[in-house]
Amino acid sequence: MGSSPARRSSQYRARRSPSGLSTKSACRRAKSEYEVAGGRRGARPRRNAGYIVMDSSNATAMDRASKTEWCTVRSRMRSSSARVYSDTRNSGPVERSNGRRESATIRSRTSPRSIPSTPTSSHARSWCGVTHGLTRYCLSVLPRLDPGIVQVTACFLREPHPAAEALRSAGCRTVFLGRGRWDSRALTDVLWLIRRERSAIVHAAGQKGILVGRSAARIAGCKALIHLHDLYRPHPAVRALLRATAGWTDLALAVSHVVASHALTEYGLSEDRVQVLYNGIEPAAFMTSDPDAGRRWRSLHDIGEAEPVIGIIGRIVPLKGHARLIAQMPRILARFSNARLVIVGDGPLRRDLERQTRELGLEAAVRFVGQQDDIASVLAACDVVAVPSDHEGVSIVALEAMAAGKPVVASNVGGLREVLAGGACGILFDLDDETALGDAIVAILSDPARARRLVAAGARQVERFSVERHALELQKVYLRLAGRAVESGA
Repeated sequence: MGSSPARRSSQYRARRSPSGLSTKSACRRAKSEYEVAGGRRGARPRRNAGYIVMDSSNATAMDRASKTEWCTVRSRMRSSSARVYSDTRNSGPVERSNGRRESATIRSRTSPRSIPSTPTSSHARSWCGVTHGLTRYCLSVLPRLDPGIVQVTACFLREPHPAAEALRSAGCRTVFLGRGRWDSRALTDVLWLIRRERSAIVHAAGQKGILVGRSAARIAGCKALIHLHDLYRPHPAVRALLRATAGWTDLALAVSHVVASHALTEYGLSEDRVQVLYNGIEPAAFMTSDPDAGRRWRSLHDIGEAEPVIGIIGRIVPLKGHARLIAQMPRILARFSNARLVIVGDGPLRRDLERQTRELGLEAAVRFVGQQDDIASVLAACDVVAVPSDHEGVSIVALEAMAAGKPVVASNVGGLREVLAGGACGILFDLDDETALGDAIVAILSDPARARRLVAAGARQVERFSVERHALELQKVYLRLAGRAVESGA
């Protein structure tokens, strides 16, 4: 005989909820716990608050609980300001203290009372997350921000980042959230951090970081700043979400004009909310004062002083064009039989490239040297630097090469045209021309006078991309968004 509707409903709720609560009861508990926590500054809700108590397989129950949680958080956070710079790919477990899922690195350097409901106090704050090129960006830029004006914490949404220790050594606090690639709970974690830190700005990078950080800013009622570094085309579903939430962006920073155009077409942003802010480097860091640095590096990797060295530096991934450059080595060797290609970096494509090298019989001419910490010495050892990417927002490697006094050959795409001033500071080649890359490298190796002219032009161009100038402009952006006057010299 079948059970009664009431009995079946009770059994169904028990299956849905590990805690034995109905969806309605779970939502009511979530709301109650957040309200209690919200009444105490610095208090933290219990681990089972909100949709965390819900079975992750029950999307409907999670959605309902999430909405209750978000609305409660929003009501409690309207008077707070935000501090998160979210990233898409990096995080890990947040450090635990006394059994609570938190980290001492989250704590403010000053009392939360110094941050009023509107960001008019002595500190505008931001969080920052990094990945790949963003790691180097943060290591170079964040320590240059005035700590008396801006305080920064690196927030990673996923696995622990290998550069976390370097960021800490540079004075940047780090937090890892330990969430999967598209784990919706990251939003709740970020909201909690915003509420805890009571900061002024959400500064987000990467597609997931933008979705999470911008949504958190919307709920918290604080400013949303997004940073666009590349020309990746989002998945159609992600693109739809990005465009649907475009109005939640207070300002978008683009690393080049081509990326700014990309922001309008792919992210649906209005032109008045997009600002170009070129990435910067520290030129002096790549102008080695040791004339023997390049020679020693060559000797370490069994490369003779008279052998022309072509360098390619970066992650070994398809878009960087390593395979394209290796394919051109026979053409280059036909003119310079002792030329050597040095591949600096690592990545998932390395095995494929090593196989390509063996198939072409180039084992003696191609060196895979892996990750290198001393890029200045690597550049000192090179005669020409290649950047044969499929697309680039702006190429830091090209800037570093110009700062080191090395000629650059790059694909005529994206921000590379801006970096090389349309070809005035290096040779641009068309990706459609299969032999153009090899011919451009041969042209530089064959014509030292032309190489010197390109180097001189590059030295002038790289002054426009100073990291000091970038940090100063970024700080002004923070202050402007925070509603504070930009102090002279800030």
